[in-house]
Amino acid sequence: MHHTKQLSHSSILFIGTTNPSHSNELSSNNPELSSSDPAHANRSSLTLIVTITLSASLTLLNKSIYTTFQFPYPFYLLALHFASISLTSRIVAKTFRPAELDAYHERVTWRFWSRNVLTVGLAYGSAILCSNLAYLSLSVSFVQMLKAFTPVILVIATAFLDHRLPPMRTALVVMTISSGVAIAAYGEIQFVLIGVLFQLAGSLAEVARLIATQRLLQDLSVDPLVALSALSPICFSMALVLAPIFEGSEPIFLMVPRMGIPLIIGSILLALALNIVVLFLVSSTNALVLTLAGIVKDICLILGSVVFLGSHVTTTQVLGYSLAASGLVYFKFSVPPGSPKPPNWSPRSNEARRYEALPLNERVVRQ
Repeated sequence: MHHTKQLSHSSILFIGTTNPSHSNELSSNNPELSSSDPAHANRSSLTLIVTITLSASLTLLNKSIYTTFQFPYPFYLLALHFASISLTSRIVAKTFRPAELDAYHERVTWRFWSRNVLTVGLAYGSAILCSNLAYLSLSVSFVQMLKAFTPVILVIATAFLDHRLPPMRTALVVMTISSGVAIAAYGEIQFVLIGVLFQLAGSLAEVARLIATQRLLQDLSVDPLVALSALSPICFSMALVLAPIFEGSEPIFLMVPRMGIPLIIGSILLALALNIVVLFLVSSTNALVLTLAGIVKDICLILGSVVFLGSHVTTTQVLGYSLAASGLVYFKFSVPPGSPKPPNWSPRSNEARRYEALPLNERVVRQ
């Protein structure tokens, strides 16, 4: 199954809270699509630019809604986004992916759904909600810096589940990223502990989502649009149940007076547009480009929060984030020498997709 993000918005495939680098787990990577085709290269580049723009815009808009428009209720806002995404993705899937949707329903039993699909959906929702809660007390720039710590948690969790230590190369990268994030946190002017804890919880949920998705891919191959239609209702239900518990019923009556109909509609359309564009992106771009897009998006968000939201970024934070980003780029882009590909590997095969979803230290030949 997207994003995705780890982003601070309702992008299922781009998970955000989520990072675009993770979206390859839910899509068919197409390394055979050659960049020598000018038309394809131009389309991919344009789609990538539009995706980064929409993603950064939605994050900044949500932050503005929480602060400038005085509507600090992320559960209700995300429930609104998830409701629209659930409805739209279901209609689009039935219209343009009827065969894939029918195949999904035929293969997925209630037992499999409750153990796998539901787990991924709840992890998605938790990651996005926790990250949005972090934005209530932290600046956009600082949250983006903290998100660089997610791969560290992933490596630690993988080592714990496998009952063995990661390779020395991975350990050094983890130390580099951790040091960079620690330096960035040390340089933060407005350090709020509860916000940091929420973001760390979001990172933990994102790691749980990655592990659950990897497990899911071992048994099921799902079209990205079908995955979106299957996961978004779970996230919507989660937000809808938690909203009155943690935020009460007052936000229902405050939403229109404080935000206004145009802003509400614009927020919904922006979330929908992001998910639709991402579907095109993940079908024509490989995982490395998506990872680079995530780094560029984070940098744009940091700059955007400074320009448009008045966030303060210190020199110490810049140095810390640069160190963490360098470690992240090396971790994502490099492959250990001699890493073999699984038998019968081909660009469009399911085995290739599963191989790409595995951590680098897990990419070994399966007997």
